[in-house]
Amino acid sequence: MNPPTDLKTPAQLSKKYPVSRSSLYGACADRLLPHYRIPSKKGKRGKCLISEADFIAWMNANRHEAGRGASVPLVHIKPQ
Repeated sequence: MNPPTDLKTPAQLSKKYPVSRSSLYGACADRLLPHYRIPSKKGKRGKCLISEADFIAWMNANRHEAGRGASVPLVHIKPQ
């Protein structure tokens, strides 16, 4: 098995796509987004690497189509 060549950090993906780093780290922590966790020296956090192809598949899996029956929640603002 060959490792993917399109590995990016959450910071790199969040600069290229409209997704926050915290959303990416959360999806990795919840095991919703496939990723590689590269250990570092003792006392360090290491590195999280995500295949861009896996990221795009994750984005497509979370796509919601608009159309008939789709509702947009109303935002209610309380007067002050």
